[in-house]
Amino acid sequence: MEYKVVPSVASIDHKSGTSDHVAQQLINQGAADGWEYIRLESVTTFVSPLN
Repeated sequence: MEYKVVPSVASIDHKSGTSDHVAQQLINQGAADGWEYIRLESVTTFVSPLN
């Protein structure tokens, strides 16, 4: 079995974006390249302070 690890960094607008939206984009991108999604290892989130 062949597999690959795809590190990624996503930035989400807190007013209109969601983590589900970003995850779906990553899964779809891999599927378009012929890869099957198996699992997500870890997620780190943070909120920047407003100016």
